[in-house]
Amino acid sequence: MKNEPYSVKYVPKETCAPAFGYAKGNQAVVKEDLRPRVKRFVTAHELYHLKDKSTWGGWLGKEVRANTVVGLRDPIGLLATIAASLNKERLKFYISRFRRSE
Repeated sequence: MKNEPYSVKYVPKETCAPAFGYAKGNQAVVKEDLRPRVKRFVTAHELYHLKDKSTWGGWLGKEVRANTVVGLRDPIGLLATIAASLNKERLKFYISRFRRSE
């Protein structure tokens, strides 16, 4: 990132599961046990959140922007991350987040 003091911290899954990661302050936090391609995508996704200052679309808009921008750069990583998300725990997580944002 251009001259920005962002950092990435890889953490045990218990720290952020069922999320694969999150962005807070100037730090991206990513689960350390992800497959390498998914970990790269999630890291880039969370770093994108740190520099995204747009507010349109709320939480869903932020996710669409991060997935679109990073996915255009790494479409295989996007597909691998989607595939890794297709499980009961993650789907319940997404449904819960979507309901809270309404």
